Amino acid sequence: MVLPSAGGEVVIDLFPQVAMPPTVRIAYVCGPGEVGGWLAQGMQQHCPAITLHVIRQVTGAVAQLREMNLEVVLLGHEPGRLDAPKLLQALRLGGTEEPVVVLGRESPPEMAVVCLEAGADDYLCVHSATVEMLLWSIRRAVARARLVEQNRQLQQYQQQTRQQERAQAQSRLEHYAQLTDQLFQHDAQPLAGTCGNGSGMGWGLGTLVPLPESLRAYYLDLLRTFVVMGCGSLQQELEQLAVALGRLQLPISRVIELHRHALEKLLQGRGNRSCRHLLARADTLLIELLARLARWYRACYAQTHRHPRQLWLPGLDPLENTHERGETP
Repeated sequence: MVLPSAGGEVVIDLFPQVAMPPTVRIAYVCGPGEVGGWLAQGMQQHCPAITLHVIRQVTGAVAQLREMNLEVVLLGHEPGRLDAPKLLQALRLGGTEEPVVVLGRESPPEMAVVCLEAGADDYLCVHSATVEMLLWSIRRAVARARLVEQNRQLQQYQQQTRQQERAQAQSRLEHYAQLTDQLFQHDAQPLAGTCGNGSGMGWGLGTLVPLPESLRAYYLDLLRTFVVMGCGSLQQELEQLAVALGRLQLPISRVIELHRHALEKLLQGRGNRSCRHLLARADTLLIELLARLARWYRACYAQTHRHPRQLWLPGLDPLENTHERGETP
């Protein structure tokens, strides 16, 4: 993009619509012939933001480039004096990731493929190239390098997120296991005024008998469907499951154990996919199921322990008044 300056000179905006540092550092590695040197010098004149570092010592170029903080590297290819493809391979093996543009006298069909296979971003023939073409090539190489860096950062962020989610899922499973053990110990303790036969909570065989495999498989399918559909379409299935668990006299500890087993199965099949949504839906399912099971147990308790007739209010019971007067009912 060409912009007129205040003094009437033509200034090329090297990176339009891209936030760039005040100085663009470019290294030009060349041999004694300085292939493409006039292009590099003209580029610096057309774009004041460029700071050009010329390196004529080919033997120490790799070490110098490794220590410098650059945006682009230019290589002047001179057969017999500076072999740009071999030097480029040494730079890539040494860890240099900056964009590289090769300048040479050979025609592009002969050298472009060789340079690109060696790791270059572009190849320009000095006999047909212009300063504008070189600037455009540098701009495209820098944009590509930025995209590669952004993709690398995105992949690292996604990997860290997946690791955090896996750690969170493992912590959730461990928490469920601890909660199951605590509730099981609590259920095994007899209440005051009951016989110490290990069934103080009145759960019967539901505390000891292993859960049926059919129940585990059904809950696994229900959890898998709940993760996808939510609770809106599964109200009837949840109610039926709560009634079935209540009739089996399963305490809360066994229900959480059933939930943990199904959740662990689903997490094993997730692979590298995100499990945050799965954990949130699984917690919602457990809350919904425990709420329905609690209502079922409360209804059963009310039917078993509630007095069959309406009680008198204090002071209105006829038998109480008769005893106070000393009369025989």
